[in-house]
Amino acid sequence: MSEKITKHEEGLEDLKKEILDSLELKQKSKKSSKKSSVLITVALLVLTFVSLAQTVQSATILGKVDEIKSSGVGSTTLPNNLESLPDMVGGC
Repeated sequence: MSEKITKHEEGLEDLKKEILDSLELKQKSKKSSKKSSVLITVALLVLTFVSLAQTVQSATILGKVDEIKSSGVGSTTLPNNLESLPDMVGGC
């Protein structure tokens, strides 16, 4: 009868060890998932700031283009040889 108890206890100890090992793996994976989520958050923030900077730059450029259009600086006439260019190459 003591052999049955010993085998039973050994089985319980083995089961206990397996459960504890699996819990340790889960805890390690939780730590690595926290690190990866922090890295992803930082990457998204960097990309957001870059896109905001590009938006500001493109708005500035568009404003300058509108100023040039309204001042009439860019409304020069083309030379005669360039005006007839579509006819010379068979254009419409």
